[in-house]
Amino acid sequence: MSVRDNLRKLMRAERKKLSKKDQQTVAEKITQKLIESEIFQTSQRIACYIQYQAEVDTHRIIRAIWDADKICYLPVLTGKHLSFVEYAFGDTLKKNKLGILEPIPSSDRIAALNDLDLVLTPLVAFDRQQHRLGTGAGFYDRTFAQSDSRPTLCGLAYSFQEVDLVPNEHWDVPLDFVITEEEIIY
Repeated sequence: MSVRDNLRKLMRAERKKLSKKDQQTVAEKITQKLIESEIFQTSQRIACYIQYQAEVDTHRIIRAIWDADKICYLPVLTGKHLSFVEYAFGDTLKKNKLGILEPIPSSDRIAALNDLDLVLTPLVAFDRQQHRLGTGAGFYDRTFAQSDSRPTLCGLAYSFQEVDLVPNEHWDVPLDFVITEEEIIY
């Protein structure tokens, strides 16, 4: 097993240890830090995600995006890449092939990557150099590696997911910042 795979296994096990109450407490703190940030205040088109397997809960963030009269987008698997589809209150979500909830794609609701201001990403681990270790499927990296003018990328993480150094590969796309329950890391 590779170093990256071992790190994924370790961090997933740590996430699973969190109680629902602890997950909600962390989500509240991260949401507050995000909505008070300048990048959130100045962004109009924000892509988020629906949490999966004890990732940081994003329900409050999605609600905050709507409450601030901003446009929320969610990722949809499109082959080996992601498309970002506008998501409004009451829209139907369905599970994709990985079991992750996503909106039903509609060509008139898909955002061009350069039209997004901010993209909130899940992660398994991160470091202070803004390297992100994802699930290993590469969807976010492939999607943003192809974009000449990519949006601001922000990872949402539990503070325990920070490591000294994420073993990164040439195809890994770095984040612009990470928000944990304790701080915003630029």
